Amino acid sequence: MLYCVPIFSTSPPYTSNRIIAGVLCDMSALTRYAAAIEGEGQAATALLYGGSIISSTRELDENELDMLPEIPQGHGSVSRRGGRYLTTRVSMPERHWEFIHFVPEKEIISKLFHSLTPWLIPIFAMVLLMSLLLIFLLQSVNKSIGQITMDLNCLAWEQGLTEHIHEPPLVELQLIARSANRMLDRIDQSFRQEQETQAKLYQAINAQSQAEFMGYRNQINPHFLFNTLECMRSMAHSRGERELETLVSAMALTFRYSLYSDSMTRLAQELNHVQSYFQVVNIRFPGRYSLKISAAPETLEHATLSMVLQPIVENAISHAFSSRESGCRVAIQARRQENGFLLLRVADNGQGMSPEELRQLDRQMRHGDSEPQGGRSSIGLHNIYQRMKLTFGSHFHIRFHSREGFYTVVELVIPPSPQVPPFQT
Repeated sequence: MLYCVPIFSTSPPYTSNRIIAGVLCDMSALTRYAAAIEGEGQAATALLYGGSIISSTRELDENELDMLPEIPQGHGSVSRRGGRYLTTRVSMPERHWEFIHFVPEKEIISKLFHSLTPWLIPIFAMVLLMSLLLIFLLQSVNKSIGQITMDLNCLAWEQGLTEHIHEPPLVELQLIARSANRMLDRIDQSFRQEQETQAKLYQAINAQSQAEFMGYRNQINPHFLFNTLECMRSMAHSRGERELETLVSAMALTFRYSLYSDSMTRLAQELNHVQSYFQVVNIRFPGRYSLKISAAPETLEHATLSMVLQPIVENAISHAFSSRESGCRVAIQARRQENGFLLLRVADNGQGMSPEELRQLDRQMRHGDSEPQGGRSSIGLHNIYQRMKLTFGSHFHIRFHSREGFYTVVELVIPPSPQVPPFQT
């Protein structure tokens, strides 16, 4: 189709002048280009001059022709009986040209859906895969949480806390399970320590009860005993029996310390008690035994349990010198170590013990067994060991050194202060 289009001047000041001329335009080419851009469908493009259609990409029906005047300038939309249209209107009012384009909304939606169709399957597959992964993850989390809950319920019915929570495969829950297991270990350790403390307390109460029972059983009226001993001392003094007077006085001091001394005492009092005991021994066996005490002044106020040194000295006299009639020497040495602990050594120059006898004595002392064959009595040593351990805890130590035919040394390492308050007698 060929159209004759009037030409206006485009250069001022001649824009209002009209030129009598005409240009023949083949509008079919322009409409073909527009149709090629739009493709097939209900979309249409129309070129208007002076309100009249010069050309369009397709033939417009009556409804569409009636719709053209309603299309607004720029981008917009128009609703008609046939549906909703998206429109574009570009005008050149000074030249009377208009360019109109419209397309049904449902057609755009349809083309958009068809354009997205190739992506729907991958999107659906991806969504399905993510859903499966999410379901698997939730099942794994629920299974792990269920296992932890079941383990905790089992622990609630257990007497001890030796069992642990199983570690799930998830890293985050593994951390929770490990932290819970460490907490259970600490609780179990505290529970065991409490049991050990209660057992020690029970042993201490039992030992104290036995000691009190034996004291009540063997007790002679102390006042009558001490009054009798004092009467004997006075009689010996009045008759000039100095040796007998010394013996009676030493026995009175020994009995009084055994009956009335507190459980916790000073080292000086223990050494005085040993000296009183040795006075009795020297009177019974004149010239056979000798005692040497070497104690640093700072050690005399160190706290210790009463009736600790005298049983060790008595044990040495009873067992170390069975084959010797003279030159039997016992030495007590006390010094303070750098850490404040008191080191006590009770040594004798007796017959000594073999390594096997030493091991047997140490074992029986710790477990309270009966007297070893051919060796020293472990009953008194066991009593000392138990009392000191219960009072001073694991920091207290007792050691034996001996050489058969030469000597025996008993070492006591006593902390500066007791771990638990001792029982008072």
